[in-house]
Amino acid sequence: MIWGGPNGTLPTGDQALSCSFLTTYSNYSTPFPVNCTGQSGVSTQVLGSVSAYRTVLPIPATPSTSLTYPQVFLQFIEITNSTGAVIYSSSSLEGNCFGVCSQQPPPGSQTPGPGILASFATELSFFLPLMALLVTYWSYARPRLTGTLEPVLVRPVTRRGIFFVRYGIVALALLIAAIAEVFLLDLGVSVVLREPLPLSFLAPLVGGLAIAAIGFAGLVFLSAHTFRSTGPVLALGIALLLVFSLFWEYVVLLVLFAFGFENNPQINTSAIRDFVLRSQLLAPPQFPSITTGLLTGYSNSGIATGSYADAGVTALAVGIAAALWIAVPFLLTYWRVVTRD
Repeated sequence: MIWGGPNGTLPTGDQALSCSFLTTYSNYSTPFPVNCTGQSGVSTQVLGSVSAYRTVLPIPATPSTSLTYPQVFLQFIEITNSTGAVIYSSSSLEGNCFGVCSQQPPPGSQTPGPGILASFATELSFFLPLMALLVTYWSYARPRLTGTLEPVLVRPVTRRGIFFVRYGIVALALLIAAIAEVFLLDLGVSVVLREPLPLSFLAPLVGGLAIAAIGFAGLVFLSAHTFRSTGPVLALGIALLLVFSLFWEYVVLLVLFAFGFENNPQINTSAIRDFVLRSQLLAPPQFPSITTGLLTGYSNSGIATGSYADAGVTALAVGIAAALWIAVPFLLTYWRVVTRD
């Protein structure tokens, strides 16, 4: 729990508690409970005192409850001040409470450190591939397509040698950038949480960023051997960057709607969500979101809010997809280099 007192002061005297009760879901015109105040049959569990900006408290247990519609089970995390007044209340449950509110989100989704870093996944999935586009374009695509790479070939070097060296330099630079970016984020998070995050979380996040950047750079290398001028390469790179990073979920939904999946009674909302989560394996900039989702057990990325495990996205599948995104563009580009297009 991250909590501050009035005007950001150190919290003193505040108590954290969990309260729950059974009620019925009537209709949208009836105000739905936002805390436990005034409710009947309330069960309360004191979690502990809030004595620091970051306080580690046990996740409250959810009792096993058998529900039938319109029954719902609500559980709240509340903070009270020294007088016992509720100053904060938030439901720890997900969903619209149509008889399924006895289930909590996965514990990882409530973990503060990974949760904070996961919130940066969208930003990270854009800026590092943007760096990959610019570095690859200026170091390889532009010199090759404008003819400025030709004078280098009069020296005792080969086309494949230039490709290997520049690909290696770009990949190394992007890997260092991924490490530096995660380090700076972790430094900021550590200031808030007063402790560093474990390497078991940071290392996969670096890996996800590296795949996002190097995989995208491979596409730019390949486009440099596909088009004959710099304009299409730059335009394609920008278009892929926007589609793969910022608008991927919406593009996938548009494709589904174009084929009429929303009118198919056999396909429900959860099936569409799982399809969107699985489709992230087809876009390198989505790998930071995938890795954080696997680590926390929960994805909170707009439309695709849910569990990667439920969608069938496993660590093995992510590893295979990552290897393909690195290897396939590299091998195709190498083939184009060897054939001297």
